[in-house]
Amino acid sequence: MQEPTEQTKGKIPDPYVLSFIACDEIIVDMASKRPTLVNILHEVAASSFPALHPKLGIFTELTNGHGKLPLEIKMVDTATETPVFGFKADVQFDSPIGVATLWFTAYNVVL
Repeated sequence: MQEPTEQTKGKIPDPYVLSFIACDEIIVDMASKRPTLVNILHEVAASSFPALHPKLGIFTELTNGHGKLPLEIKMVDTATETPVFGFKADVQFDSPIGVATLWFTAYNVVL
Protein backbone atom coordinates (compact mmCIF):
# COMPACT_ATOMS: atom_id res chain seq x y z
CA MET A 1 0.00 0.00 0.00
CA GLN A 2 1.30 3.44 -0.89
CA GLU A 3 1.98 6.04 1.74
CA PRO A 4 -0.29 9.12 1.55
CA THR A 5 1.15 12.17 -0.18
CA GLU A 6 0.37 15.83 0.54
CA GLN A 7 -2.27 15.69 -2.25
CA THR A 8 -3.98 12.56 -0.88
CA LYS A 9 -3.82 13.18 2.89
CA GLY A 10 -7.30 13.64 4.31
CA LYS A 11 -9.05 12.73 1.04
CA ILE A 12 -11.46 9.82 0.77
CA PRO A 13 -10.02 7.31 -1.72
CA ASP A 14 -11.86 6.48 -4.93
CA PRO A 15 -13.71 3.17 -5.09
CA TYR A 16 -11.79 0.23 -6.51
CA VAL A 17 -13.16 -1.59 -9.58
CA LEU A 18 -13.32 -5.35 -9.00
CA SER A 19 -14.93 -6.19 -12.35
CA PHE A 20 -16.05 -4.41 -15.49
CA ILE A 21 -17.62 -6.68 -18.10
CA ALA A 22 -19.38 -6.03 -21.41
CA CYS A 23 -21.86 -8.59 -22.70
CA ASP A 24 -24.79 -8.96 -25.08
CA GLU A 25 -27.43 -9.19 -22.36
CA ILE A 26 -27.92 -9.19 -18.60
CA ILE A 27 -30.78 -11.32 -17.28
CA VAL A 28 -31.82 -10.76 -13.66
CA ASP A 29 -33.49 -13.54 -11.67
CA MET A 30 -36.43 -11.82 -10.00
CA ALA A 31 -36.39 -14.10 -6.93
CA SER A 32 -32.69 -13.84 -6.05
CA LYS A 33 -31.97 -10.48 -7.79
CA ARG A 34 -28.78 -12.08 -9.17
CA PRO A 35 -27.67 -11.14 -12.68
CA THR A 36 -26.63 -13.59 -15.40
CA LEU A 37 -24.26 -12.23 -18.06
CA VAL A 38 -25.01 -13.62 -21.52
CA ASN A 39 -22.31 -13.83 -24.20
CA ILE A 40 -19.45 -11.95 -22.54
CA LEU A 41 -17.68 -9.81 -25.13
CA HIS A 42 -13.93 -9.79 -25.68
CA GLU A 43 -14.29 -8.07 -29.03
CA VAL A 44 -17.01 -6.93 -31.42
CA ALA A 45 -16.80 -8.39 -34.91
CA ALA A 46 -18.36 -6.56 -37.85
CA SER A 47 -17.93 -6.58 -41.62
CA SER A 48 -17.24 -2.83 -41.44
CA PHE A 49 -17.18 0.02 -38.96
CA PRO A 50 -19.02 1.99 -37.79
CA ALA A 51 -21.31 -0.91 -36.88
CA LEU A 52 -24.58 -1.01 -34.96
CA HIS A 53 -24.61 -3.20 -31.85
CA PRO A 54 -28.30 -3.61 -30.94
CA LYS A 55 -27.84 -4.27 -27.22
CA LEU A 56 -24.82 -3.95 -24.94
CA GLY A 57 -24.83 -4.88 -21.26
CA ILE A 58 -22.32 -3.36 -18.85
CA PHE A 59 -21.74 -5.07 -15.49
CA THR A 60 -19.44 -3.71 -12.79
CA GLU A 61 -18.55 -4.39 -9.16
CA LEU A 62 -16.88 -1.78 -6.94
CA THR A 63 -15.45 -1.80 -3.44
CA ASN A 64 -13.64 0.63 -1.10
CA GLY A 65 -16.50 3.14 -1.34
CA HIS A 66 -17.36 5.52 1.47
CA GLY A 67 -21.01 6.62 1.75
CA LYS A 68 -23.07 7.77 -1.24
CA LEU A 69 -20.98 8.49 -4.33
CA PRO A 70 -21.79 9.58 -7.88
CA LEU A 71 -20.74 7.11 -10.57
CA GLU A 72 -20.38 7.81 -14.27
CA ILE A 73 -19.60 5.19 -16.88
CA LYS A 74 -19.13 6.27 -20.46
CA MET A 75 -17.81 4.87 -23.70
CA VAL A 76 -15.94 7.39 -25.82
CA ASP A 77 -14.78 7.23 -29.44
CA THR A 78 -11.03 7.59 -28.92
CA ALA A 79 -10.49 9.06 -32.39
CA THR A 80 -12.85 11.99 -31.84
CA GLU A 81 -13.39 11.99 -28.04
CA THR A 82 -17.13 11.89 -28.82
CA PRO A 83 -19.29 10.04 -26.26
CA VAL A 84 -20.91 6.87 -27.64
CA PHE A 85 -23.09 6.25 -24.57
CA GLY A 86 -23.02 6.89 -20.86
CA PHE A 87 -24.72 6.13 -17.56
CA LYS A 88 -24.87 8.01 -14.29
CA ALA A 89 -25.95 6.65 -10.93
CA ASP A 90 -25.53 7.31 -7.23
CA VAL A 91 -23.97 4.34 -5.45
CA GLN A 92 -24.45 3.76 -1.73
CA PHE A 93 -21.57 2.05 0.09
CA ASP A 94 -22.54 0.95 3.58
CA SER A 95 -19.00 -0.21 4.30
CA PRO A 96 -15.64 0.22 2.51
CA ILE A 97 -15.23 -3.58 2.50
CA GLY A 98 -18.66 -4.12 0.92
CA VAL A 99 -19.21 -4.64 -2.79
CA ALA A 100 -21.59 -2.56 -4.90
CA THR A 101 -22.89 -4.37 -7.97
CA LEU A 102 -24.38 -2.39 -10.86
CA TRP A 103 -25.47 -3.16 -14.39
CA PHE A 104 -26.76 -1.12 -17.28
CA THR A 105 -28.00 -1.79 -20.81
CA ALA A 106 -27.34 0.41 -23.83
CA TYR A 107 -29.39 0.00 -26.98
CA ASN A 108 -28.40 0.67 -30.61
CA VAL A 109 -24.77 1.45 -29.87
CA VAL A 110 -22.76 2.58 -32.88
CA LEU A 111 -19.21 1.24 -32.63
